[in-house]
Amino acid sequence: MGFLNTSLVRRISTFSMCAFLLLGTTSACTKGTSGEQEEPPPAEQPTLRIMSYNIHWATGTDGILSLPRIAEVIKGSKADVVVLNEVDRHYDPRSQYEDQLQYLADELKMQYLFQKTTWKAAIPASGNKPREFGHAILSKYPLEQLNARIYDAYSTHYHGLLEAKVTVNEKPFLFYITHLDTDPASLSSQATQLRQWMAERTGTKILCGDMNAVPENPAITHISEGMKDAFAGKQNAFTFKSNNPTIRIDYILGSGDLSFSNSKVINSLASDHFPIVTDIILK
Repeated sequence: MGFLNTSLVRRISTFSMCAFLLLGTTSACTKGTSGEQEEPPPAEQPTLRIMSYNIHWATGTDGILSLPRIAEVIKGSKADVVVLNEVDRHYDPRSQYEDQLQYLADELKMQYLFQKTTWKAAIPASGNKPREFGHAILSKYPLEQLNARIYDAYSTHYHGLLEAKVTVNEKPFLFYITHLDTDPASLSSQATQLRQWMAERTGTKILCGDMNAVPENPAITHISEGMKDAFAGKQNAFTFKSNNPTIRIDYILGSGDLSFSNSKVINSLASDHFPIVTDIILK
């Protein structure tokens, strides 16, 4: 056996090293780019959180009068717009003649609109200020009153509809705030008038409040016709009475162009009603 040509050996070694380096480089690149790249998670859609809450002049089913407790419930919800029923403003000894709405607006750092549905003459105990009871809307966003009307039918006291516009990122939302009667005849008449008034305007609409009737009531069926119910399909979304809730009488309804999510009932004894909250997806 003869000896190998040293020049040939050098050429073979050089070729092998180049092939090794090339394969190594290719392997490294393949490893770095193999498989599908992970897509970033979809960005969360912006939402507008709405609360509807009958505060029962800040007196709970435990008999305790506490506006700070009501404020904490609302703060904990992180709501952007809050609709309130049964608000006292210098109204009565039951609420120590306090302006409950002003207190809550200051605590929540929100602007507000108010509709009085019952009123009494000012007296020294009220600081000689008007004594008013009604419902309100508070908002973190620009708020404008459109109308405040009293229903024709009522039993023991007046009931009304407060109409407001909330503008979110240049988009207007029409809010309708109400508290309906427990008397069946008055409730039926108010439901008809409510629908008539809401039909006078076009746009994205949200109706909130204590309607004093269960979803199966004909008045509620009439009111909610053509509207979306934030709690549709939630069979046990009971809101009254807070110490033993068995019925749902508080609502957030919206026009067909809206999408609701994260609708829930908040358990609290701060009032005789549970508050309800939902998110509106901002398209």
